[in-house]
Amino acid sequence: MEADPPKNTEVQVAVPTDSTTPDISAIEQSFLPYSLWLSVRMFCLSVGTLHGIVTFIFFIFALTTEDKPRIINPISQTVGAWVERNDSIGGAPNTGAFLDQDKCPLMDARRARVEDFFVQPVSLHYGTIDTRWVIVCFHALSCVFQIASALPKDAYMKQLNDGKAELSHFVEYSFSASLMMLAMCAQLGVTDLSILLGVFCNTWACMVFGLLAEVFSESNTIEVLHISIPMMGEKKLPYHWIAHLAGWVTLIFAFVCLVSNLELYERCRGSDSRDVPWFVWWIVAGESIAFMSFGFVQFFSFLYKPHFTSGEQPKREHVLWAYRCEYCYIWLSLIAKLWLGVFIYVGNYMVQ
Repeated sequence: MEADPPKNTEVQVAVPTDSTTPDISAIEQSFLPYSLWLSVRMFCLSVGTLHGIVTFIFFIFALTTEDKPRIINPISQTVGAWVERNDSIGGAPNTGAFLDQDKCPLMDARRARVEDFFVQPVSLHYGTIDTRWVIVCFHALSCVFQIASALPKDAYMKQLNDGKAELSHFVEYSFSASLMMLAMCAQLGVTDLSILLGVFCNTWACMVFGLLAEVFSESNTIEVLHISIPMMGEKKLPYHWIAHLAGWVTLIFAFVCLVSNLELYERCRGSDSRDVPWFVWWIVAGESIAFMSFGFVQFFSFLYKPHFTSGEQPKREHVLWAYRCEYCYIWLSLIAKLWLGVFIYVGNYMVQ
């Protein structure tokens, strides 16, 4: 008697999973301790709300605190005034009494093309800048941009889960970071309008270069610049690295314009002059570290995150670095802005 033929049975075959395929839920869980056990979206919304609370507090401070010399900073503009040789506008008698003029002589008049005149540098009063309202503005920008970027849940999470950076942060930084640099200028006694504009524009350009670097990096095609270096032959430099390096150049120029005033005063001041207040050094040191940290976050993400290729699904490393950068940018933005605002108020109103 013949045995019945075996019935068709489904055989479960173990299909190996691609190790590079991102497990989104596992990645989100791994980052919970860094966001105080909130999801990344709720963390962004919470920090944005915190910026709003801080904005309100500083708004009340701005309305109720008294004016201080370092809080309301004059803005000056240096012009070359054409003065007749017999005119007395050439300078005040005690202009440089607090400086060691053997080290740093005052700018003197120079001969003009016309024999009867000379050109005398004159600083003119151009207006004022109130640091209290600058602090309110850069916290308010963080509040608005962070809440607005995280409110549309699907769009916000898709950007991160695709392994890409939240570009709205760079738009916000281009204005808020530039305002922060102006607040630092006020604490350092930088009053010249040209320097203030240079610091603002260089900081703005730095953040825009960071935005362009992210766009080039995520464009799915690695565009490169071919350059020929003597003794090394032809080299390829990806466009996102060019934009990233350009951002460092503009940031360095902004800080040089900012800190040169402090360095020059320390080098030229006389023995009886007052030291720069301690909180100013803390502001400069803390904000320098914070601003450079933003750049290092992008630097390491470009260094280790895989390139995007057309038609390819995001890899686990793409998503990991997107989450890492998002958390770092949110934390750094909060710390840098609180550091600057608190130290300005503590230094000017609580330290005698």
